[in-house]
Amino acid sequence: MLYYRKNFKYHRVKLYVILIAIGMAYLLFRGEHHECEKERVEVNKNVCFVDSSMCFSPDNLMRYIKESGIRFPEIVYRQALLESGRFTSNIYTEANNLFGMKVARQRPTTAIGEFMGHARYKSWMSSVQDYALFQSAYMRDCKTEDEYYKKLGRTYAEDNKYVTLLKNIKL
Repeated sequence: MLYYRKNFKYHRVKLYVILIAIGMAYLLFRGEHHECEKERVEVNKNVCFVDSSMCFSPDNLMRYIKESGIRFPEIVYRQALLESGRFTSNIYTEANNLFGMKVARQRPTTAIGEFMGHARYKSWMSSVQDYALFQSAYMRDCKTEDEYYKKLGRTYAEDNKYVTLLKNIKL
């Protein structure tokens, strides 16, 4: 049971939300604890951490999105492409933020701070994990891609053409 200050009531938390949070904590510990002290290097446009097993590449991003249990991985991958300017934006290169996420205030987050009004992450993998937390908190009722796109258009996007832009991205 969780206590919400807003209306001073206890609400039951569904088991799957707790399990997702535990799973994300496991991925955070398992996948990144070794990177925090490593030197960041760039090799052939792939951002790596010296001695890291998971360097950033578009293929590794898609693989990690799927491994993280994120639903509609192709849509989420398109979001990463669009929001990060195909992995060239300052929000991505300086803050490891693939999805243009703001710092979460109402749900668990993997953000470690703020950069230019957006969440800052320890690594690109933390950004994916935070997206998974976002999805489990706000998008879990979407059953189809169409429902997911509609909800993104209503709640995630600041641009009226966001969904059209996503759908037009070739993978």
